[in-house]
Amino acid sequence: MVSKNRIILLAAATLMIASACQHSAPTADAPASAAPAEPLGFEPIDYFSMSCARCHGDYGANYGDEFGVGLSEAELRKFVDDMASGPGAAPLEGRELDAQVAFHRSMIRKQPFLDWTALNGDAIEGEVMEGSTVHVEIGGKSYPAKVDDARWSFTYPAGVDAASSLSKTVIVAQRKGAETRLPLASQAFSHQDPIQ
Repeated sequence: MVSKNRIILLAAATLMIASACQHSAPTADAPASAAPAEPLGFEPIDYFSMSCARCHGDYGANYGDEFGVGLSEAELRKFVDDMASGPGAAPLEGRELDAQVAFHRSMIRKQPFLDWTALNGDAIEGEVMEGSTVHVEIGGKSYPAKVDDARWSFTYPAGVDAASSLSKTVIVAQRKGAETRLPLASQAFSHQDPIQ
């Protein structure tokens, strides 16, 4: 039989563990501080232009309107991998393949693709589909980014430290009535959610 003292000690220990877990876990009011995503360092739009567009057209124009209809996520990934390794003659793997698959998802969804490829001091840059406008949101304020063809760039304003602001930075692209948001706190490229 378990003694009353033992039950009290077990209850006290359980309360102490629960309290410790509660105080160490982040809450909605006090989220855990996370390091921002790393720049991609690979350029999916440029890759597509150099290795794929000669057959598939700029931004997949030759794919046609039905591209992706009925395609599963596994089939899309295999298609991109096969094209890169075969006719593209430029095999991809890991994060680069993930980003190229994401670029194809954006074409299927007819939304602007957006990536973050570099951090140079207080300037950030990346790629965006041509014909897009881009702005940068930092802590509730919006700033225009420079767009030149398929590249965007932004220099943090005076008084805003780039390194400490990256996790609060969201890049926003708009094109043909569609919008894409890229939170640098968690992503270096858009369209990471699988096709349905």
